[in-house]
Amino acid sequence: MAEESFPGFESIVRLWRTKSASLPPSWSDFDFLDFRAWWGWLSVYDAVEGQPLAFDVRLWGTEIVEVTGHDPTGRRLSPENLPDRSDPTAVSLNNIKFARFLLDESFIGVTSEPYREDWGPVKLFKEILLPLSSDGDENDKILFAGQIVNS
Repeated sequence: MAEESFPGFESIVRLWRTKSASLPPSWSDFDFLDFRAWWGWLSVYDAVEGQPLAFDVRLWGTEIVEVTGHDPTGRRLSPENLPDRSDPTAVSLNNIKFARFLLDESFIGVTSEPYREDWGPVKLFKEILLPLSSDGDENDKILFAGQIVNS
């Protein structure tokens, strides 16, 4: 099963896989209560039509705000307003390129990085990225679920 390939994220992958007969599911297939175990740890980006490297941030979880120190909810992320390198204080262009790749290929992805210097080398913020499709044809959203793990 795909869930076992993503330690720590088994429940969200299982939920994602069961929400639609054809993968990926649509954001509208989910109910807020479906995510009870993940409240505060989810983000959702909407792909901007005609702009492959632009996303509108629909949701940025409160726990993720605590970890990252920023909240881009309601903002458009595009190459013009993003740093080109990894930056724990902002979403980077590399992050957007990876999200776009996952949408284009219908892949699940995982990222991890030490978001805060005071964590040292033992703590990481890890996220799973799951594509979503409103029409069952093209992927147009990406769901992120995050957690803090010991490395």
